[in-house]
Amino acid sequence: MILDRNGNPIKSNIANLHNDIATREIVEAIANLADLMPHPSRVLKTISKQIIEFEKTLLQPDVSAASLNIHDGVKALQWDVSQAQEDGPRAAWFKSLFKSLPNIPEICSNAVSAREFGYTVFEVMWAKDGNTVIPITITEKPREWFLFDQAGNLRLITKENKDGILLDEKYPRKFILIRHGHSYKNPYGLGLLEIVYWLVQGLNNNFEWLLQFLEDDGRDHWIAYVSQDANQNYINKVQTALSVLRRRSVAVLFEGVRAEQKENRGRKSSSDVFTAFDSLAVTKINKLWMGSDLSMQLGDVGARASSQTGSEIRDGAIKSSKTLAEELFNTVIRWTKELNKLPGSDDEELSFVLSKPAQTTKEQAEIDKIYAQSTGKKVGLKLLARRGYEEGDFDDATPATPNPVTVFSNGYDIDPLLSAAEGLKKKH
Repeated sequence: MILDRNGNPIKSNIANLHNDIATREIVEAIANLADLMPHPSRVLKTISKQIIEFEKTLLQPDVSAASLNIHDGVKALQWDVSQAQEDGPRAAWFKSLFKSLPNIPEICSNAVSAREFGYTVFEVMWAKDGNTVIPITITEKPREWFLFDQAGNLRLITKENKDGILLDEKYPRKFILIRHGHSYKNPYGLGLLEIVYWLVQGLNNNFEWLLQFLEDDGRDHWIAYVSQDANQNYINKVQTALSVLRRRSVAVLFEGVRAEQKENRGRKSSSDVFTAFDSLAVTKINKLWMGSDLSMQLGDVGARASSQTGSEIRDGAIKSSKTLAEELFNTVIRWTKELNKLPGSDDEELSFVLSKPAQTTKEQAEIDKIYAQSTGKKVGLKLLARRGYEEGDFDDATPATPNPVTVFSNGYDIDPLLSAAEGLKKKH
C-alpha cells in the first residue's frame, strides 16, 4: 500500500507503475517503432550526409593530433582481470583467455572512437574449445552499416533488408554497442567530431578568404582632394584611380587632383592573424579532447610544472576514455559466463580494468630502498605492481646496519652544553 504524507492510502493503478508511459508511440504518434530513426545530428542534416562524413573531419591535422594523443595513451595502458577479493581461478581463466586474443590495445583504441563518433559497434566471433564457447576475435565494424529504430534498438542495414535486422533478437551475444553521450532522445550518442565539425570547415575553407579580406582591409588608406564644383562622375573616376593606386601602387590621376596616403595604424599582418587564429582553433580542439588547454597556456614559464600539468590533464582525458574499452571487455566477460560453466564460483565479481603502467619517482624509490634495507622483508606482489618492480627484486634485501646513537652515560658533564644553549637564547 502506498500512503501520502498524511498517512492516507493513495488510489492508483499498480500496473502503471510497471509500464513505460512516456513513449514515442504515445507522444510522437509513431505507429511502428521498427521504423528507422534518422541520425539527429544537426551537422549531418544540414549537409545531407551520413556519419562517415565525420571521418574526413578526423583527418584535419589539429583534430588528428588530439585524437591520436588519447588513442595512443589508451593503447599504452596495462590491462588486467581482477575481482574485489584475491584473484581466484575464474579471474586467472579470463586472463589466459584474453592473452590469446589478437591485439587487445588496438581493440581498446577502437572502443574509444565512440567518444569521437558517438557510437561504434563490435562483432564477436565465437568458437568451441572442447566444451567451452570462447571469443576468438572482437572486431569493430563500420558504424555507417548500423542505424537505430524508434525504440532505440540497434539494427544492421543490408541490401535485402532496408529496414534493418534487429540484432539483439536475431544474433544475441554477437554485436556489442559502445556509446558516448547517448540518451533516450538520441540513441546515436554525441561525438566530439559533431561539435568540432564547423570549426574544421572554417579552417579548411574560409581561412583563405579571411586572409584576403584582412590584407585588403589592412592596407594604407588614400585620400584625394578635388574642387568643390566637381561632379559625381568626376569623383567616381578619381575613386577608381585611387583604388588602382592602392592595389598596384601606380595610377593616373587628373591634373589638379592631390592624393595623400594615410597609414592604417590599426592593421595587423596576415602572419599575425594566422598565428592568432590557428592558436585559437588548437585551443578549442584541445579543450574538447583533453577537457582543458592549461598545458598550452603555461607556455615557457616553468617547464617542469608545465610538463607535469599537461601530463595530468592528458591522464584525466585517458581515464575518462578508457571506460569505453572496459565496458566492451566486461560485456564479453558477462556473455562468456552466461554461455559456459567456468572454473571458480559464479559469485566472483570479475572486471576488466585498464591502468597506467607503474612509474617510480625518485622519492618513492628512496622510500622503497629504506624499507628493504631496514626490514629485510620481501615486498608484497601488489606493492610491486604499484611500484613497477618485478618479483625477486627484493629477495636479497638485508637490514641496514644501524648507525650508532650517542647517549649520555652516567658521569658525563653536560654543563658546558647547557651553558652554550642558554647563551644562544639570550643572544636571539
